[in-house]
Amino acid sequence: MQNFSLDLVQNIGVIKGETDFDLHNDYNLESFHYDVLSSELTVNWQIDEGDWIQPSLPRKLTLKFHNISFLQIIKNETDDDKSDDGCLEMIGLSDYNMRSDYKSVLAKQTSANNDIILIFLNGQSIRVNAESVELILEAS
Repeated sequence: MQNFSLDLVQNIGVIKGETDFDLHNDYNLESFHYDVLSSELTVNWQIDEGDWIQPSLPRKLTLKFHNISFLQIIKNETDDDKSDDGCLEMIGLSDYNMRSDYKSVLAKQTSANNDIILIFLNGQSIRVNAESVELILEAS
């Protein structure tokens, strides 16, 4: 269960209501944290600083995954350009049978049990399967 949808056309954002949040161009990864005891993963983004950013966008955005059944984090492939560390390359769904291919993304949801995968420009990826995930928006 989730309170938003993924942009499965461009694979760079999430949609809540009528608003499309572009995690590639408008936000930078701030942090992620896995709480083992509560089986929750939080992935936090901070708004980017650029003249293209709409002032109405929330300053912070968090994806919070609850009751995780699968979590895989692949380390970054390169340390060459630190500016790539927080830049999302792609967010999408992936079939649980494709977990060995950490960059496989589906064109549409094929199962209610698909993994959500986040891939960053530096090659790091986070693949998670959870009972529910929520999008939390913070104005300041």
